[in-house]
Amino acid sequence: MVGSASGSTPTPPRAEGEGPRAPLVRRDPEEAAEEAYDEFIRAELGEAAAKQAAEMARRSVEEYNRVLEERSPPQATPTLKHQ
Repeated sequence: MVGSASGSTPTPPRAEGEGPRAPLVRRDPEEAAEEAYDEFIRAELGEAAAKQAAEMARRSVEEYNRVLEERSPPQATPTLKHQ
């Protein structure tokens, strides 16, 4: 079997001429937390697990945004907010 030990397959390199990548955008930590919480509740995994998942999602998105801000010009980091 080919692939990494975790079983996931690596992303193939992009071929030339595929076009530009979409710009990275800031994400809303509260929206991520709410989505994670709701997903765990729908899966009937319990309130404690849902709260933990929400907090982890919030922290992850906050860190993602921090790294994005450090590495991108401010005008290139619009916030992605689902309607």
